[in-house]
Amino acid sequence: MALLVLGQKGHGQYATIKGKVIDQLAAPIAGAKLKVIGFANETTTAKDGTYTLKVLSGLRIRIEITAEGYQKSILGLSPVDGRIYHETI
Repeated sequence: MALLVLGQKGHGQYATIKGKVIDQLAAPIAGAKLKVIGFANETTTAKDGTYTLKVLSGLRIRIEITAEGYQKSILGLSPVDGRIYHETI
């Protein structure tokens, strides 16, 4: 299971992350749950695997991704210069 971050747009204290959750064959995963660890922010992917998640701007965050039939994944994201970078956890 992989998380693609398509973009981030900041508005003051918050940033909106949009992306897509896919499997090893790049097929979208519908119904995957994304939760920001340590915060109440969470969302579920649409039928096409896309999601939108609102997070606090400027903070390094960890997102837990779960979906039925897949191993749980945790991904770190760090906003730098208005962009989001994948980090190894």
